[in-house]
Parts: sequence; C-alpha cells; structure tokens
Amino acid sequence: MPGVFVVGTDTGVGKTVVAAGLILALRRKGLTVRAHKPVASGCRREGGRLVSGDAELLGLAVGMPPGEVCPVLLEEPLAPAVAAERAGVGIDRELLLGNLREAQRGCDFLVVEGVGGLLVPLAPDVMVIDLLAESGLPALLVSRLSLGTINHTLLSLEALTRRGIDALGIIVNTPDSPAGTVAEQTNPDVIAGLTDAPVWGVLPYVPDLYGPDGGLERLAEAFGNHIDVAV
Repeated sequence: MPGVFVVGTDTGVGKTVVAAGLILALRRKGLTVRAHKPVASGCRREGGRLVSGDAELLGLAVGMPPGEVCPVLLEEPLAPAVAAERAGVGIDRELLLGNLREAQRGCDFLVVEGVGGLLVPLAPDVMVIDLLAESGLPALLVSRLSLGTINHTLLSLEALTRRGIDALGIIVNTPDSPAGTVAEQTNPDVIAGLTDAPVWGVLPYVPDLYGPDGGLERLAEAFGNHIDVAV
C-alpha cells in the first residue's frame, strides 16, 4: 500500500502543517487518504481528556476524528518515551506496529507523521527512525527555513541513508513569519546543491490554520503553488 512517512529535522519544524498540506493535495487528486500519528506528546487537557492539536489539524485535512489519527496521547511536552514513563503509559514496539498496520487498511495512500526528529525515542527500544524503517514507507523530510537548517537537514539525510531508507524528498517549511535573512534566502538552494534528495519546494508561512477564515484552504493553495508533489 503506497504512502509516505513525514519526518522532521527537529521538533517545531512544521511536520504537521506539511503532512496536512500533502493530504489536501492528494485528496484533490481523488485519492482516498488516511493520516496516522503514532504518538503525540504535549497534548492539552480539555474536559478531562487529552487533545492533540496535531491530530486535530490532520483530522480536519483528512476527514477523520482526531482519536483515529493519533491513538496514543501524552500530556507532558517531552520525548514520548519519557512522557509515557512519567504518566505510567505503556508503549512498545508491538503497540506501535499494530496501530500502524491498522491505519494502513482501507485507503489508497497513508500519510504518517513522526514525532520530533528521527532519533526521538517513542518507546524504550523504538526511535522514530526504527518505526519508519519497519513501516517500509519512504521518508519525506521537513526542514526549517532559518539558520542552522543545512546542518540539521544533512545529518537527517545521513541517518536515513545509513538505515537504507529512501528519502523521497525535502520540503523546506517556514514555521514562523520569515525574517528575510540571507540564510533564509540561500538555504534552500544550498541544501539542493548538497544532496541527491530532491527539494520539493519552500512552503511559505500560513498563519492561523484553525481560524474561521479558511486556514486549510489557504494551506492547500500555498501547497499547490509552492510544492511539487512527487508521489
């Protein structure tokens, strides 16, 4: 079953926004798409239950309840393995793989979104890159536009190569309002010149995705105008 695993160079680079934009682009092509986020930490407590903003955005994009998008929710904003241990929640390889296989059923294309960077521990013996390798899916790497992204991007690509994981492409995201620095202006071309993985494009900053004025529509438009989807 075709799909892609969206991973990031770090936390806060905009994996969820990119995953949601990709879902919208694929749905516009007529594909039946499902979204899956194995674990979400840093969830907010609302009415006695935990709610993931990431799962909400992906759910809106794909047309799924957030609880079906992300089956494991953790409150503290920590690496999932740490947050789970502190909360007394059991997460192991079998649970993660079982949830992933369940998500793969009944769709044309599965978009999986990782947690933080590639070496973030999801469980005591499972990092994001481990689940990615076992999924058999290619990686779509999300990096940030700002200073420091060249090093983070190349290190992440090196980790993927060492594990024999196909890097389908790179999307350089703008998670905050751009500052117009020289680094921001030059980083995408520098990254493209230093790696064989294709740069799909630079996704501009899309503010207020949850707003009443059509945030998802603006994300879909930005994705369509700036990102060359190669799936």
